[in-house]
Amino acid sequence: MQHVREVWIAFLNLLLPQRTDVAMFDALPEEGLAPLAQATKLPYSFSVVAPFPYKHRLIRSAVHAAKYHGHKRAAVLLGTVLAPYVAEELAERQAFGGFVAPLFIALPLHPERFHERGFNQAERIGTALCVALGTQETLDHTALVRTKHTPPQAHTLSREERLRHMRGAFSVPCSKLVKARDVVLVDDVITTGATLGSARSALLKAGARSVLCVAAAH
Repeated sequence: MQHVREVWIAFLNLLLPQRTDVAMFDALPEEGLAPLAQATKLPYSFSVVAPFPYKHRLIRSAVHAAKYHGHKRAAVLLGTVLAPYVAEELAERQAFGGFVAPLFIALPLHPERFHERGFNQAERIGTALCVALGTQETLDHTALVRTKHTPPQAHTLSREERLRHMRGAFSVPCSKLVKARDVVLVDDVITTGATLGSARSALLKAGARSVLCVAAAH
């Protein structure tokens, strides 16, 4: 089914060429995104690495290309340029005895949303991140699941609404997969922190030792 979908998308791209702001990522080098990182203190109650400003046109275009247009290379670029910042954070934590063999988990989509979209951009970003870090064998696709089909967060205006929608949205089917593990949770963008915060809570409730939340943009 997935193969048929990819063939169909390729066929449509031949008939209807991609928009310029999407096609540009076919050839954009890593150096096109890397200098845009900002040293910003993020206003969340939990640890977050999210170095790139979503308000920047190029970063926003990369996220949209990966998320709404299924552009694989845009996702790879985001994961690759994110890697040095995650590596620095992990090195600091490892110096104090943590995150020696972290479990990487991409934020999952609800099955209905995955069926609609045909891919999970967080998985693509997470895979590229792990490849850049040399830890691709530890990216897990089953430890965390999304059990609640919520409306798109981008269209939910208030933080209170987002927190309410995301409450209990994730679960851990088999707690032994995360018990006493350090987890790196990967997504594309963090805004209010409601989505990553809900997923983090589910992992900690299931016994994870600690959770580092990572997003390409903030």
